[in-house]
Amino acid sequence: MKKKNTVTILLPFLSVLFFLGIFEITLNVIGFSALFYENGVGIPFWAKNTPSVLGALKSELRQDGKLSDDTQAYEEDLTLFYKLRSNLNLTVRFYDLSGEKLLAPFPNWEIITDQHGHRIPANSPAPCPEQTVNKINIAALGGSSFFGWGLDYEKTLGGRIPELIRASTDQCINFTNYAAPGYALSQHLKILKRIIKSDKKPAFIILDPTSNADVPVNMPDKEVEAARQSPIGTSRYYISRLKTFQLMEMIISRLKPTSSTIEEGPEKSPSLPPRIPLGEYEAKLESFILLTQQNQIKLLIVGICASKNYIETTTRIALKHDLPFFDFYSFLQDESCGIKESELADSRIKQLENIYGKELLAEKKHLKILFPDTCHPNETGHEILSNVVFTKIQNLGWLNQ
Repeated sequence: MKKKNTVTILLPFLSVLFFLGIFEITLNVIGFSALFYENGVGIPFWAKNTPSVLGALKSELRQDGKLSDDTQAYEEDLTLFYKLRSNLNLTVRFYDLSGEKLLAPFPNWEIITDQHGHRIPANSPAPCPEQTVNKINIAALGGSSFFGWGLDYEKTLGGRIPELIRASTDQCINFTNYAAPGYALSQHLKILKRIIKSDKKPAFIILDPTSNADVPVNMPDKEVEAARQSPIGTSRYYISRLKTFQLMEMIISRLKPTSSTIEEGPEKSPSLPPRIPLGEYEAKLESFILLTQQNQIKLLIVGICASKNYIETTTRIALKHDLPFFDFYSFLQDESCGIKESELADSRIKQLENIYGKELLAEKKHLKILFPDTCHPNETGHEILSNVVFTKIQNLGWLNQ
């Protein structure tokens, strides 16, 4: 009798779980992908819970007459919030930051990743055999600039630097690029801890800690991380990965009436805090440096796209620890920007003139090494940066040890 009652009670729950399981499998087989909309822009469903702002995610969906972007390149991750998909080979069309039109002078670009979700060139060299004694492991950590947003990997820092190193030494080089658009020091610290625990500890790390630290967000990393790491938050994370859950939440959000806002006159909206406040940024950078020192890992710091106060803080900390630091911010203040007109091909000059116009390009020479968003380096910028970083590594003697 007792057994019969137990079966009677459990049967409805088991039936629901069975049909939900069938439904979940069906959604996965047909490739269902839930999207939510922000300002009329389709964004992957998981992205609404990430603390960082991925500008590259906010473009129009791939539909008739609309533009594609790199949203398909990422997936949600409990610890890092999101990461690059593994074994990826994705063609991305390049659009302006509003997502309204394609930037015609720039070609489509490719995102190719290895089995671990790290960006690699199309013709990636095989990793050094485990038994190889004469080898150097190198790691790069950063945001979209080091990732090489908008360019094929071969034209970026991550693609050029290992090739410059390989051409200068007979040692076997393992170069791993952990950078991803939107990543900041919070992710870099977590990745560093994973690297240290692995059996492939690098001889040195190239780090861009400045990217995305000063990006204004509604909720800083520490608040989101605290919520995500709680038992309830962790449970919700794993439940939210179910496509059945995503579909239900998407339907509910569509059924909700949109709240109309009544304007009561011009009011100054509260300024959003930076993703990592300056004091917290300094503490995180100190922690990163301490971990590398404790594990005998050399560290080269670069600053590519950040506000002046974050660059100045990074400069001070680098000097304090006697660490090499390449300040791209100051580099841009130089009128020549390290580049001569004769060094650029005519086709490249015409590309830039189409984007900026002849007058603006002549007035602001630093635009020759930047994309139109005035942050991300273009092909020329990556080439200059690669040569500078490689020269620093060479002068430090890190390739001879």
